[in-house]
Amino acid sequence: MVINLTHPEKVAYRMTIDQGLSPLEHIAPRYRKRIEKDLPKFLGSGYEIKDVPLSENILEKFVPLYNSLIENKTGQIPADIRSMISSHSSQGRVYRVLCLFNSGEFIGGQIYSIRDDLLVAAYRVLPHKSVVTMRANLTMMIDLEFIKAAHNLGLPEISIGRDENNYGKRLSIGLLNYKLGIGFRAIVTGTPPVINSTMELIPDTDQALIGCDQSGANTTAIHLFLKTDLNEFKNKYPEIFNYDKLPLVVSNNLGVHISI
Repeated sequence: MVINLTHPEKVAYRMTIDQGLSPLEHIAPRYRKRIEKDLPKFLGSGYEIKDVPLSENILEKFVPLYNSLIENKTGQIPADIRSMISSHSSQGRVYRVLCLFNSGEFIGGQIYSIRDDLLVAAYRVLPHKSVVTMRANLTMMIDLEFIKAAHNLGLPEISIGRDENNYGKRLSIGLLNYKLGIGFRAIVTGTPPVINSTMELIPDTDQALIGCDQSGANTTAIHLFLKTDLNEFKNKYPEIFNYDKLPLVVSNNLGVHISI
């Protein structure tokens, strides 16, 4: 079933960095409490995150982990990140890495670039599970360090890249729940952005996406199309309902509006 809905093909996620706040204070309270509680456990379990310049030695460790992640996740051949980084570096772009170690062993991290007015996450690979049970996962710990990096450099924003704007079809709705929940805001991306005026509803699937105005200049709402019972979905993805920067519009997977 196809419905009329103006939305960007891709959305990016950014966070404003306020020098008057600590890095941890940038994170929404629900996740901040998890990090505060689990940080001693994280450090006491042999984990360490180091922010260092990107080097060939790090790429030799990072690239195989990243390629394996992409191949297992998508079944596709990963992009040649060495070539892409080399091309951008030759044009003056500076890269650094948030390296994640456990007991001295490199186990993943995030490569990011330094722009004039923001930091941009380029590539990330992290273990799916931590060696110790924590409510604050490894992604949260890396995101905190990313905020620290921008804070230390005095830059006003960070970006964690962009997604295809159809959660539930190609990307997990949990990913949207996390990004909104930790404190990122969704923006339209692309120059010019690709704007679609219709959307295909997939039978027997929950879907979520960000709507925008006709020009693509502004996001307008979060749209949910649910097969799942509303209360069940809300319990699973509470941060989407707690997000206060965009209105929430809920319909069933036939496009019929549901009152919340």
